[in-house]
Amino acid sequence: MKRYSIHTLLLSGLSLLCFAACSDEYMEEINSDPSKATTIDPNAQLTTAQLQTYGDLDLTETFRSYLYAFTQQTMGCWNTTNYGGRHMLSDADMGKVWTRLYPIAVKNIVDAEYRSAGDPEKTNIHAAVSIYKVYLLSLLTDIYGDIPYSEAGRGFIDGNPMPRYDTQQEIYEDFFLTLAEAASEIGTGSDRITGDLIYGGDCAKWKQLANSLRLRFAMRISKVDPEKARAEFEAALLDAGGILESSDDDALVKHMEVAFSFGSEAYTDYRGNALSQRFFGNAPVNTPTYICSTLFIRLYDTNDPGWAMKADAREPGDYAWEPWPREYTSELTEPYRDVDPSYGNNMSYASEPKVATNFLQSDNPGVVMTSAEVKFLLAEAKLNNWAVETSATTLIEEGV
Repeated sequence: MKRYSIHTLLLSGLSLLCFAACSDEYMEEINSDPSKATTIDPNAQLTTAQLQTYGDLDLTETFRSYLYAFTQQTMGCWNTTNYGGRHMLSDADMGKVWTRLYPIAVKNIVDAEYRSAGDPEKTNIHAAVSIYKVYLLSLLTDIYGDIPYSEAGRGFIDGNPMPRYDTQQEIYEDFFLTLAEAASEIGTGSDRITGDLIYGGDCAKWKQLANSLRLRFAMRISKVDPEKARAEFEAALLDAGGILESSDDDALVKHMEVAFSFGSEAYTDYRGNALSQRFFGNAPVNTPTYICSTLFIRLYDTNDPGWAMKADAREPGDYAWEPWPREYTSELTEPYRDVDPSYGNNMSYASEPKVATNFLQSDNPGVVMTSAEVKFLLAEAKLNNWAVETSATTLIEEGV
């Protein structure tokens, strides 16, 4: 009887083990969606990251509401004036670059970099996503300071949902290392970069971008660590890959011509330039975006060639509908007074400097970096007595 009981227990135990094993396989199979891929092409992840940078309607609200207002470049729009123009605190609006970039663009680009590392068939795409990762994280650290960097976007990879906060100094030091390594790596592989909306997979252009970003970051630390800044700047200039030289080299994310919408679907549609949409406004007649007087007067007083007329721009903290400028003079528009007498009554409203129309189009490209910025960086380096041959005056003129 005992023997029979033991045999029964053993058989039951084996049956339970088999059932558990079969049950695990069955449950894994039934919970797997056959229509979903188990891996993703890093080229597609690069596309997603690039498009989201300036195509995310939520993310770009921080730019319109705070960044352009704090720097007093634009004013007048309700959001710009109310938040940044009048220093109104809104954690939700301040944090949208953080809350949008980390779970989408950063997560995708870090995953793409991780899975392409060491793969000889993905050498070029690995270098490209590394360069773009640096650019994305530079947006975050320049806005928020110390941020998750070395462990960011690796929650699934490392099983760590609580990444450490790296200091900005640590982050910038790694920027220089990563960009130098990526510049030397890209172009050495045989793989084509197929998901690139900036350069269409041109590795030589990516080298130029990597070195130009090194110039940007070097200049940004020039006041806190001038020796390192100079060393990094001059090292980037000596790199055989070169830097952005002309508008043909500009790093611009291509966007599509789409109808502007503020419906729920617009917040996950990155095809159009969302920053342009923010400038255009959901009620452009009532909430237009104007040039702030701080920027305008500075450009006018220094005889900037981009300004052909004198006008009173929107003062910091002023809404678009508040008392309009009292003074306006321009020989360019005087003839219109004779053609249309009513024009004079609308002169001040119509003439106040606004964001140019081409910046209000959905297919306006997202600007990562331009050769004009590089010219200005070189000019500043020349004034710092760094190893730059061309005169600062010439470089500024070329940049303009």
